[in-house]
Amino acid sequence: MDWTLAINLNRMALLRILGAVAVMIGGGGMAGTVPRHVHRAVAAVLRPAEAATRRLIAVVMLKTDAATPVPVGARRSRAGKSVPRKKGQRTGVSAFRLFDPRIDVDPKRKSAPGCGPRLRFLDGVDERDATGGGRPRHPQPDDPVSDRRLRDRMKALTGALNDLDAQARRLARATARMTRRIRPMRPGRAPGQSVRGKREIDAILYECACLAEMAYGDARKIDTS
Repeated sequence: MDWTLAINLNRMALLRILGAVAVMIGGGGMAGTVPRHVHRAVAAVLRPAEAATRRLIAVVMLKTDAATPVPVGARRSRAGKSVPRKKGQRTGVSAFRLFDPRIDVDPKRKSAPGCGPRLRFLDGVDERDATGGGRPRHPQPDDPVSDRRLRDRMKALTGALNDLDAQARRLARATARMTRRIRPMRPGRAPGQSVRGKREIDAILYECACLAEMAYGDARKIDTS
């Protein structure tokens, strides 16, 4: 199997989807607000895209020579040389998350019940809501929502896709420090994966998940042989 070709095809597909998402939230402009329905639509694409990228990074680590150790505290320049990072230097972009978030098996109650009965007027007008003394207004699809977090996630995701080798080295160092071998992918369904997904991102996530399972399966055969 041509692992390099499979990695590049899925990488380019993910970058193409991110380009469409960037148009949805206003390209590369400054962070501001977007309508709530746009925020939800973008988040619904970013979550499976991040999961697919994590699986691509695992494949790069296992099936290419990109996971060559790099000294901690150094970064690679475009020419391939290690350049020491200055103390306190920040790139302004959060590091891409290499491991799937854990499944919350015991979710906490997000909101406490009110102190009294929730009464509503039946004539279509609730005087308590109008005066500000009742329940808060229900969120509307067109309400403005901050897009700062979405833009930060997109920058981290784009940076990871543009340098999968560096992310593979990060993952190799992270797994080497663990006392027991843990996969970056959580068991079961991937974050954002839809059972009946018909979007392009669903197909890409399925493909990347299959590639990662094959790569880890080959690695397990080598370890036991």
